[in-house]
Amino acid sequence: MTGLGSTFVSDDPDIRGGTGPAGPQGDTGAAGAKGDTGDTGATGPAGSVDTVVAGTNITVDATDPANPIVASTASAAFIVSTNTVASPGDAFIDVTLPTGIEQFEVLVTGNIGPSDAEVQCIFSPDSGSTFVETGYKSSSSSGANFISLTHALSAGSGRSIIIEQYLSIDDTAAAALQMTGTFMSANSGGTSIASYVGGHAGSGYNSGVHQADVMKVKVTAGDMDDMTVILRKKV
Repeated sequence: MTGLGSTFVSDDPDIRGGTGPAGPQGDTGAAGAKGDTGDTGATGPAGSVDTVVAGTNITVDATDPANPIVASTASAAFIVSTNTVASPGDAFIDVTLPTGIEQFEVLVTGNIGPSDAEVQCIFSPDSGSTFVETGYKSSSSSGANFISLTHALSAGSGRSIIIEQYLSIDDTAAAALQMTGTFMSANSGGTSIASYVGGHAGSGYNSGVHQADVMKVKVTAGDMDDMTVILRKKV
């Protein structure tokens, strides 16, 4: 204890005053230094594709479910073959007609060779060993030895031509081979656009032509070096 006029301080816990109220919070201290980066965790299991559903003209190979192979066939779904001359200077293009398909679309395009020429076709029932050259009928004035794809017209030399035809082959015993289509020859003079029908009456004229498996497209002069025959499934 001190004298008069001095602050009284006692060390006796029995007479010490209670704890005063908490003071205001002090300012936040500075952030501590960044800790070290932890170890990389273990790699998780590989993912997988549960289901891939194929749509129209789409195929899916799901042999490896995590990496399915998806392919589209839409762009060439109906193309059977694209055919050109076997050797430069040939006046014909032979086109194989696959079995199991009875209707085709045939496109003949390109430029006629150095001579005016008619475009014709004939058919073979024995893979091209022999070709039937009798019994054909046509709406053109051509003879019965072939079908004229240019309606008995000669397209001018060097002219661009487009022939579109539909070919139907019924391989039953007494059926027929039938064709119908159009022909256009740019700047050929005269009738530049013509339509025609043609065919072969099958066994009534020849016992094998209705089972044709090769079509020969040919020109009556020059060559077919600059021409293409495209065969498609008819839809």
